[in-house]
Amino acid sequence: MKNHNLIISWIFTLLLLCSATVFANDIPTITLRKNGRIIKILTADEIMQLNKGGISVTVDNPTDSKVHTYKGVSLPALLEQVFGKSWKDFELVKFITHDNYKPAIPTERIIAASGVICTGETGSPGFRKLHRKNGETVDPGPFYLVWENINDPGSKEDPWISWPWQITGIELTSFVREFPRSAPPVQSGKPAKKRPGLRFGLQVKRFDHGQFQSGDLGFG
Repeated sequence: MKNHNLIISWIFTLLLLCSATVFANDIPTITLRKNGRIIKILTADEIMQLNKGGISVTVDNPTDSKVHTYKGVSLPALLEQVFGKSWKDFELVKFITHDNYKPAIPTERIIAASGVICTGETGSPGFRKLHRKNGETVDPGPFYLVWENINDPGSKEDPWISWPWQITGIELTSFVREFPRSAPPVQSGKPAKKRPGLRFGLQVKRFDHGQFQSGDLGFG
C-alpha cells in the first residue's frame, strides 16, 4: 500500500513539473546579445521590474496612422541595465523578429530619439491588432519597438527610425559585422579603401517601414 501511494505521489509530482514546463515555455522572452553572445534572456515582467514598473508612451503609429498608448520600458534604459554604459560604444543595435527579420538601427539615432520596447497596450491585456494599409492585420507582440513622435515630430521623418514588431531578440553589433559586403575587397599590394560612412552605407538599400535588413548591403 505504501509503495502504491508512493507511485501515485511521484506521478502527481511529475504531472505538476510537466505542466510547469509547458507553462514556462508559453511565456514570451526576449534574448539580448552582444556580438552574437547571449547576455540575458528576459520575460516581459522581468523587463518591467528592471525599470521600476516601466513607462507609458503615446504615439502616432505609422502602420495604421492612429494614436496608441503603449506600456513598456525606455530602450536606452533597458540596454544600459543589461549591457552597462558600454552599449553606446557599439555602432548598431539589431532587432531580431519572430520571422527572422533583422532590422538594424544606428546607436546614435537610438540615443537621440525616444524609443520604447513595449510589452502591451494601455487598456488591453496585450496588444490591439494593427490594421495595415494593405488590408492585413498584425499582432505586434510580444515585444514591439515604438517611438515617441508626438512631442518629437522629427522622429516621423527620420529615415533611421523603424518600428519592428514581434521582437524576439536585441543585439549590439557593428556595421562591418552586419554588412561585411559593404567594404570593397582589398586588392593585393594596394591599401584598403576606407569603408563608406554609416549614413551612406545604410542609405544604399531601403526596406519596409524604413527598416534595414542586416547582411543585404554591398558593392556591385
